Amino acid sequence: MNFISAVSVTIKGSTEGTFTNSKGFFKLTTSRTLPFTLVFSSIGFETKEVEIANTKPVEITLIPSATLGEEVVVAATRTATRVME
Repeated sequence: MNFISAVSVTIKGSTEGTFTNSKGFFKLTTSRTLPFTLVFSSIGFETKEVEIANTKPVEITLIPSATLGEEVVVAATRTATRVME
C-alpha cells in the first residue's frame, strides 16, 4: 500500500481543510455538524468526494489520472538575434 503525502483535504463549500502528512494521515477539526462532504485532491490524482456521517476514521483510495498537456516548443541559438539580422 502506498501513502500519498500533501493531499488537500477540504470541507466541500468551505475554506476549512488540511493536508495529509508523509504517511497519508490527516486530522481535521471543525465546528461544523455532521454530515458533510470532504474533498480530497492532489496533483496527478482524480479528485474524490466522500460524505462523512460519523467520527470514525476513513480510508480513501485515490485513482491516478493522466492529463495530457499542450506541446511546448523551445528554440535557442548561440548567436545574438541582432547579429543574425
